[in-house]
Amino acid sequence: SDDAPAASGPADSPTTASLQPPQSVLPFRLPSFSGGSRSAPAPLPTGLPTAARLLVYSMPVKRGDTLSRLFERYGVRVRQAYSIADLPEAKVLKNISPGKALTVSVDTVGRLHSLSYPLTIDRNLVIRRLPDDGGFVGEENVRSTTRVEYLAEGTIHSTLYQAGRKAGLSRGMLKQMQQVFGGQVDFNRDVQPGDTFRVFYDAHEIDGHHLRDGHLLAAEVVLQGDKLQAFRYVRESGEPGYYDADGRSVETAFQRSPLPLARVSSAYSARRFHPILKVWRKHQGVDYAAPTGTPVAATGHGRVHYVGWQRGYGKVVILRHADGYSTLYGHLSKFSKGLKRGQRVRRGETIAYVGSTGWSTGPHLHYEFRENGRHKDPQSISLPPGKPVPDTERPNFTAAVTNYLASLDPDTPQALALRDATE
Repeated sequence: SDDAPAASGPADSPTTASLQPPQSVLPFRLPSFSGGSRSAPAPLPTGLPTAARLLVYSMPVKRGDTLSRLFERYGVRVRQAYSIADLPEAKVLKNISPGKALTVSVDTVGRLHSLSYPLTIDRNLVIRRLPDDGGFVGEENVRSTTRVEYLAEGTIHSTLYQAGRKAGLSRGMLKQMQQVFGGQVDFNRDVQPGDTFRVFYDAHEIDGHHLRDGHLLAAEVVLQGDKLQAFRYVRESGEPGYYDADGRSVETAFQRSPLPLARVSSAYSARRFHPILKVWRKHQGVDYAAPTGTPVAATGHGRVHYVGWQRGYGKVVILRHADGYSTLYGHLSKFSKGLKRGQRVRRGETIAYVGSTGWSTGPHLHYEFRENGRHKDPQSISLPPGKPVPDTERPNFTAAVTNYLASLDPDTPQALALRDATE
């Protein structure tokens, strides 16, 4: 823990996609080859037209493999590897990764017609032979994704983070949850054993593999018997927001903490013994214990007023917000890439990373909240509210909430189906 003088002025291996050869192509798999020896392609079934004499199979990449070595192992003309490697789009093939696989189609004399290599879980590099032996052309293909809805629920015994992870929520979804309720709940101190939560959300998948988080669509938190609910609604202007069942915004202009699930190591205090200066003095901020490198989020929309080094604060970021508010983030290890004075940042955006620079005895974040230049306790101050749903949009909002409530209610068929899918 520390203090400082007042300031002036960032998965599973991707699945290889099957090529989509012309309708005249008959796909089937070659038998595996032993060692690195070359073998002739397997005999083709009789009675096929000449255009159908193509083979489609996979080339698993092993440690130390190169494209030419793979081609040699599977009886593909090696010189074609050099033609492919010269394509600007195919630079990645110079360093192919063990554990992945190339999907290729070749004819019976080892001439390559197409090749596919997974770049990410949703992108493939595809190489195709041009007509009349005109060489090869390469491009990236994006695989279609599936949107899937889930319902997660749980009881908190220790921390929301542990309970949420046990219920299947990703770190990103837990962060969304904290951002939505961050103005009403301090998840570092307001959560008690026995509190419960229920979250309805979506995600994007490919072939059953999680690709990325979607949105938190609806959530319910019960803290010591008090129920808080939030529903996602996109206004006609295109701006998304979270509201209670009556259309009031549940998002305040600021979230309580820049580190949603970190432990408070030193609270705001009028009198605290400074561990380095060895004197009693005010502690006009809140310290959060967290490992070096933990992302630090802006607690509200604003502009960067200062980014750099400032005496006891070490590496520090100061943001200015609307209506005379400002926030300070100190003892950082590094800043987000490209962060500079005058830059706009959004609530929840990562601006820096936890460190121990300046007057600090260990890795933590020092956070200050000011109103018109006066320090306030960020854990207890009444934060300014967000705007409600416009009256003209109430019918659409009510319809959306009705559907969300059916998904959150544990006794509805909709919620039971979601729960079965999750399990």
